[in-house]
Amino acid sequence: LAANLPVVQTFTKSGGWLLLNHLTPDGLADYNKIVGVAHLIRPFRRERVTFPPVRHPLTAGLATGNIVMGSGQRIFGYRDDEYTATDSFSYVVDYDDVAPFAKMPDEFLYNIVNGFVSADGWPLIVDLPVPENGGPLDIAMQLPRPEKIVEFTWTGNTFYYPTTAVNLIFDGDKASPLALKVKPDNSPQIFSLAAPRAGKDITLELAQWQKLPDVKPVIGLDNITLKAYRSPDFYRKVKPLLNIGAMMAYPQGAGGIVLNNALYQDNEAVPINAAKKQAILATLLRNLNAPFTGGQTLLAGAGLTYQTLDLSRQANQYRDDKGWFGDKAFTFRDLPTGKQNFANVPFQIYDFATSPVPTVVMLGGPNVPNNLPEAVRDIPVNRKADALFFLQTARLDQRRSEGEVRENRKYELARYIVTYTDGQTVNVPVYAELDVDDYRQTAPTAIPGAQIAWIRPYAGTPYSAVAYAQQWNNPRPDVAIQSVGLTYGADRRGVPALLALTAATKARQTAQKEK
Repeated sequence: LAANLPVVQTFTKSGGWLLLNHLTPDGLADYNKIVGVAHLIRPFRRERVTFPPVRHPLTAGLATGNIVMGSGQRIFGYRDDEYTATDSFSYVVDYDDVAPFAKMPDEFLYNIVNGFVSADGWPLIVDLPVPENGGPLDIAMQLPRPEKIVEFTWTGNTFYYPTTAVNLIFDGDKASPLALKVKPDNSPQIFSLAAPRAGKDITLELAQWQKLPDVKPVIGLDNITLKAYRSPDFYRKVKPLLNIGAMMAYPQGAGGIVLNNALYQDNEAVPINAAKKQAILATLLRNLNAPFTGGQTLLAGAGLTYQTLDLSRQANQYRDDKGWFGDKAFTFRDLPTGKQNFANVPFQIYDFATSPVPTVVMLGGPNVPNNLPEAVRDIPVNRKADALFFLQTARLDQRRSEGEVRENRKYELARYIVTYTDGQTVNVPVYAELDVDDYRQTAPTAIPGAQIAWIRPYAGTPYSAVAYAQQWNNPRPDVAIQSVGLTYGADRRGVPALLALTAATKARQTAQKEK
């Protein structure tokens, strides 16, 4: 792209958009050439991720829950709050706060630029012993290049000795520090520099503090920012999608460049993060009006119209201890009912509140109660669809061996049979461990053929309930689907359960639009 910049600029200025992912330091020089800005770059860390004060239109439809990803690790054992993930994004480019790009003498000190404060938990901030000589406490920060600092934000903390004065020393000039009096509390305090100060090596000096009786001699801070000068041209070219430069937009004429540096991985330590990252990509594509042609590329949440389908007539099994897979301690009793959104798709979870009736479709198998059949037919669809989404789970009775995994062996646990109104049928295979996994897991596993849709811990056990959403793209979207059936596949590796079914159609362009 950088070697063919005139072609790129013709494309973007005429209304085209380029969506780029996984920018790394090796690609920064070319990236800067493409976007026309001399960016800095740094690794993403454990840090606060929010939307900017004014949301960019490209993020319309994204919720805070999509961009904030958990690590699965609690901050404190007695609270549900957990650390945020360190692998939400790969690398971050700068906007105008350059403090997070500074090299610190200790990894722990990056807590002063992570955006978290005392209220988020003391492990996310910095507290340090008062120097033995009683003098100032210095924190050295080395920026990648000299910067002109126009604003400084200080957020102290009051766990121990509250700070009352700080100095900023530029390039070792201790004779002329920027001396600031700060309030001895933990409120953000913004200092605009009427005379900006420039430097590459900046020392933050905690100069004075209040000594308190019966309090350990410790001082610290929650967070700082160093806002650097950026030209009006920079602000015209660069539009942040988040509070950090992991997602950026660069308008160029009628089109432009979008950076989405979400870190897409084959396996997520916290599986629900995969669905969040998919939601980010799908939302950006939808808001960019990305065309999806040929009926093959459909993304959940990206410009699709959904119709939830009725399973009530074919439902034959209970989600609670009256049925399920026969283990009364591990059921799907807690699956939310009614209209729910799972993996970016709306599903109608059938329930009949006034009477205990079967609510899911399940096939019969060993130890499965209620004498279920080995095939269920004629789940009504009666409409055209570009895709079907199956909310499903299974009891896996036999897993692949290590050798079978290495050989990429696939075992068809079940299949859906799609019947069109013209009588033709097509099979949708459901492969064990690829399109569905066990309903009860100790570490919910992301799989290649479906998205984790719902997780709920089984209280008092190491297990969680897990459901998956499998997408099938219809090769005949112009012919109405009459019905769907569920039967066993060629390899009976377990027992499948269908929880809900949704049909999706994409917007059709008019002939004038296509022209």
